[in-house]
Amino acid sequence: MRLLILLLISIHLKGQSIGVLTYGEVPNRTVLITALQKEIKRVYGKEIIEIGVVEIPRRAYYKPRYRYIADMLVNDAARYKGYSSILAITAKDISTDSPNWGICGLAGDYSCVVSMYRTKTIPLFVDVAIHEIGHTIGYNHCRDVSCFMQEYDGTLRVHKKFCDNHKGAK
Repeated sequence: MRLLILLLISIHLKGQSIGVLTYGEVPNRTVLITALQKEIKRVYGKEIIEIGVVEIPRRAYYKPRYRYIADMLVNDAARYKGYSSILAITAKDISTDSPNWGICGLAGDYSCVVSMYRTKTIPLFVDVAIHEIGHTIGYNHCRDVSCFMQEYDGTLRVHKKFCDNHKGAK
């Protein structure tokens, strides 16, 4: 009986958490995961659960540009069910499908992917992750330059809050 109760609690907590999937080797992964946990808890009030490290899908590789197609990674990450959202992280360069533009992150309805390749720093990486997770919960882009959901305007910057239109993230 006690084991069953613990299992039910575990399943409930998983559904309230953001699953973090790592594609391939990511430098400073432990530091990065710690930074993600802290900011995701602050912004969304959610814990993260590490799913683990998996090989990046070879079918997503776009050889002409030496990049991985982000849409394919988002779709692959979506197979991990039972979380409130999935955040896939990688150190590889990612891009949109067509046209093939290099990007920092991309989100679908349930899962998203963020790359260290263009963000370079942990604070900027975490900021992009917060932005992409926002898309998985239904947030649209924003013009407020201080908001996490600001649409990319050619300048990568770290944000610290949601604007009034996006408040209530928790």
